[in-house]
Formats: sequence, C-alpha cells, structure tokens
Amino acid sequence: MNSPNKLPGVLAMARNATTALAQEAKAIACGDGSVGEQEIARRLSLCHRCDLFIHAQKRCSQCGCYMQFKTKMRSQHCPVGKW
Repeated sequence: MNSPNKLPGVLAMARNATTALAQEAKAIACGDGSVGEQEIARRLSLCHRCDLFIHAQKRCSQCGCYMQFKTKMRSQHCPVGKW
C-alpha cells in the first residue's frame, strides 16, 4: 500500500487509467446502468474520509486516480474495497 501522500509511479497510474477507461467503455457498450448522483456523492464522501485520499490533488494515493471522475464510472470500484 502506498503512503497516504505519495502517488503510485507514472507507469502504474497509466495502466490504472487505461484499464479503467477500457472497462468503462465495455460497460457502456453492454448497456450497464449509469451511476446515480446519490451513489456518486456516497462514493466521494467515503473517499474524502479515507486516509489514502490526497485532498489537495483530489486523488487516491493507492491507484492515483482523480476521484471526481472515477466515482462516476459504473465499472470502477475503490482500490481498497470501500465502495
């Protein structure tokens, strides 16, 4: 697990982002339902209370993702299982 204030390496973040986008594209193509506003708010609230969340950057130090985007993706989940 990464330090709460340190992001993963650039290659790991690129791999995470590429995987997330591919999974989201597949979910959209398959017609999976979208994430509702209440669920997005719930996910972000959990992120904001998490020790791994970097508030200044609005990113997760575990996966490196910008959580205002990741929480909206129907195919994505918290890297440590909080949502």
